[in-house]
Amino acid sequence: MKKFLLLALFATQIFAFSASKFVNDARSQIGVTLSYDPSYERLAYPMGHVDIKKGVCT
Repeated sequence: MKKFLLLALFATQIFAFSASKFVNDARSQIGVTLSYDPSYERLAYPMGHVDIKKGVCT
């Protein structure tokens, strides 16, 4: 049981994130996307990305 608790504690730290980094990264995106293009765009799979100059509605 002790090993399980240590493993669980370690696993939660792997997925921890910094809220301040998240907010700063979000703020850095303000003004980058200047328009919204609703047209269909085929993406590569996996790891396909929409051009950063276009907005995306999910």
